[in-house]
Amino acid sequence: LDLVSASGVVFSTQVRALLETSLVLLKNSEKFDSVRFLGKIAGTRQDYYIAQGLGSNHLSDRKYFFSMDAVQWSRLPEIHPVLQATCLKIKSRFTGSASHEYTVVEPAASTAGSVPADVIAVRKEDRKDDGTINYVTVVTEERRLAALVYAIDHEAGVVPRGAYHKSPTGQVEPNPRFEGPSTADSKKLQSDSHFRHAAGPKKSHKRN
Repeated sequence: LDLVSASGVVFSTQVRALLETSLVLLKNSEKFDSVRFLGKIAGTRQDYYIAQGLGSNHLSDRKYFFSMDAVQWSRLPEIHPVLQATCLKIKSRFTGSASHEYTVVEPAASTAGSVPADVIAVRKEDRKDDGTINYVTVVTEERRLAALVYAIDHEAGVVPRGAYHKSPTGQVEPNPRFEGPSTADSKKLQSDSHFRHAAGPKKSHKRN
């Protein structure tokens, strides 16, 4: 909670006390190795508090939660990449109601691989007289919130190089020998790395 204040997010004494207590309870009830408070997403009527729970493998064993009162936490749903891309096209502000529904209309496009049932259930085709086809997708704000949180963590989740290591059992866990970067290194962009699975091996370009 002290770290988010540097970005201008300051909570009242009451909210801070609620968060400090409820996050400990969340960690214990879900048996997490640690819980991180990620911040707040503002809504027009109510705000969302966001937290991340880490299991024994900090890289792959992650769960995300939201709360509207800083006391009760609900897990954000998993979301298919196709549906996530649709959700991220919504540009209006969040309302603060997890059940609020948005309708997204977008040109139909071929999707590689099969689309799961949960995407098919919220999407229909709208065929125009000129032969064009649009996808009309109805998504809840809860799913939109999940799409945004996952996108932010994927794009902006970074850790200092050397802060984590891979154990003999294959778990990605904090490096107990890591004491933090030096003052000079902390100012260098290359001292940090994205904390996520690699997107894929780089393609080598062979010269003829």
